[in-house]
Amino acid sequence: MLAFDAPPWVGNALNVTPWVVVRRAAATARIAVGVRGAGRSERYATEVNAVDIREAVAPEDLAHVVPMPGRVLSVMRALHTVRPLLDATGLPWGPTGSVGFELATGVPTATPESDLDLLIRVPRG
Repeated sequence: MLAFDAPPWVGNALNVTPWVVVRRAAATARIAVGVRGAGRSERYATEVNAVDIREAVAPEDLAHVVPMPGRVLSVMRALHTVRPLLDATGLPWGPTGSVGFELATGVPTATPESDLDLLIRVPRG
């Protein structure tokens, strides 16, 4: 159920791509998420109950996902280039941002202007 203050595009975006991204926020009983719209100006912050989540995909799950055929973007080439270097570190890593969203959902969201956002998990200590 969408909040009453959700912009009209949010429902449409979720109908096309029923995925959200986890946002950084203080831990509560609900999980902070964001809805991605058609453009960078369309981002909507909200919260969901954990029981409403059907699937979770971590950036590490996307480290070796192959981009869709025909997605010849510099950001996808960059991912291909850094993949063996990051694998060689032995650290868990994966793409985030528009590339991560695209690899998780299969919806083309990366653009020629997209940069490569990565998460690298380094052990504490």
